[in-house]
Amino acid sequence: MQWDVTLNFTSGQAYLILPVNGSWGQKFGADVAAPDNKSGTFRAEGADFPAPAVSGSYKFTIDFYSGKYQLTP
Repeated sequence: MQWDVTLNFTSGQAYLILPVNGSWGQKFGADVAAPDNKSGTFRAEGADFPAPAVSGSYKFTIDFYSGKYQLTP
């Protein structure tokens, strides 16, 4: 299952995926991020996703089959 959403990201911040709105019981976060913070792998209970170095609007694609994510300006 692949999920896409366009969001505004602020450099220096960090983010998580919460599958249930308002619940911290299950969350997904980064496992390994690329040096530019625009792609990497993720896992359940992973670390916060780091925001890209440049703030702006990005398409955030997360693929639950491959365990990979990508940010596209």
